[in-house]
Amino acid sequence: MDGERTGRGIASRLVDEVLRASRDELGLHRIEASTLPDNHASQRVLAKAGFERIGYAPRYLHIAGAWRDHFLFQRILHDQPPPRA
Repeated sequence: MDGERTGRGIASRLVDEVLRASRDELGLHRIEASTLPDNHASQRVLAKAGFERIGYAPRYLHIAGAWRDHFLFQRILHDQPPPRA
């Protein structure tokens, strides 16, 4: 990550905004995310945003010429049923 600065909270702010819009504007109940097992920075961002790790997916995505395993995460946005139409 030549020249890139980390730890400024940009990813955390973006995740918080996506969660807010997903809940308030889209009415979603649940959000999923995944990370490479060695991507500890992204895992910290997700944990800070209230995501819980729910599984492990072997050979989940093809990245840079190889199938890569991922950790799976979820965040329940609310426990209220959706409004009836």
